[in-house]
Amino acid sequence: MIGADQVAKVRELLRRKDSSVRREALDVLDSWNGRALAPAAVEAALDAATVAYPEIPGVVAHPDELWVRLLWMHPSNVPAKDVLRVYGLAGDRVRRALLHLLALRADDEALEALVELLGDERRATQLPTPSYVTLSPVLEHPDSLRLVPALVQLSTRPGWSWEAAGALRQMEMDGRLGHSQRRAVVEGVVPVVRTLVDACDRASAISGDRVDVARTDRERLRVLAALLAVMPGEESSLALYRMLSSADPKVAAHAAVALVARSEPVAPERLELVARDAVARVDLYEGFMAEGVLTDVPELFDDKVSMAEAELVRWLSAPTELGRHPDEIEYVGPYTVVADDGPELLHLFRFRMRSPHWSSTRGWLIGAAGRWAHSVYLAEDDCPIDAHVAQLLDSMATWDID
Repeated sequence: MIGADQVAKVRELLRRKDSSVRREALDVLDSWNGRALAPAAVEAALDAATVAYPEIPGVVAHPDELWVRLLWMHPSNVPAKDVLRVYGLAGDRVRRALLHLLALRADDEALEALVELLGDERRATQLPTPSYVTLSPVLEHPDSLRLVPALVQLSTRPGWSWEAAGALRQMEMDGRLGHSQRRAVVEGVVPVVRTLVDACDRASAISGDRVDVARTDRERLRVLAALLAVMPGEESSLALYRMLSSADPKVAAHAAVALVARSEPVAPERLELVARDAVARVDLYEGFMAEGVLTDVPELFDDKVSMAEAELVRWLSAPTELGRHPDEIEYVGPYTVVADDGPELLHLFRFRMRSPHWSSTRGWLIGAAGRWAHSVYLAEDDCPIDAHVAQLLDSMATWDID
């Protein structure tokens, strides 16, 4: 069992000027994962999580967060009152880890603490960006309905929609929510959905935009639509139909999935119109697949080239790639490569962006889609197609190794 003196020693070493000493101390902290801490060591670890530590060159781990993660293996050993004591002193990463620690405890004391931290308006400014935070373990608590008001509020907050709306959806699917809780969900979520749809519509009307300004709002609408999909009642339906009428086809795609999952009618002509947008086409396909209703919709996805284009466009649109869909994209042709499990068909495309995008000076670029979608952003005329494919395969092999 790890003692308080050991915690104090590692904490002191993590603050040393010598980075090699800090690295060795971090290795010790890592080696403690899974081991139990003495009661005094638990308190010492929580206090250590509120300390600022010098960065260790080449290391992405953060000691302050690791102190709390150390406690995840034995969460019942951590008094909830001690979590509340250090919560306000901790940084964003540590507060995320502390919320998950309480969720892992999943007992009366932890539930009370979560109600206070998530539902108290005075603590709203202390809420961390959720990131990996998961409240799932505490949803099994018999009295978890006490969290519903806080989850409704959080589901409408930027950053928290995914976590909170997902928790509410799971509670409904498990049969936990009663009429009053469902009413609270709908009354809280529907006005936000309408506001976000209006914002996406306005963004769609902006011509010549160089960034996807609606990306965050659209992602929030995706998770809120999934929540409304399981909420009975006309008001939920009307909010989803408002989404379906959005000028942004990607917003409409999320609504179409939710409505079809509810067994509510969506005109085939509307689905076909939505599917003209490459990214929306993939969202429709994956949404219908996830809901198990792919066979209930028109055959929008039979064209393999069209679906490959959609996969590539969605990949290129990520913030870590082009940041939005290509201004132009054209089909180059099929290309068969030999994979470990046999021949594999790739679909090659050329695409380009208009100035002032960072890639615009390169002209036409080459990308591929099939089992995966990828590009290394080589100009089309830099090398023959065989060389382009070789570069793509080498890049993907490197990703697989990583």
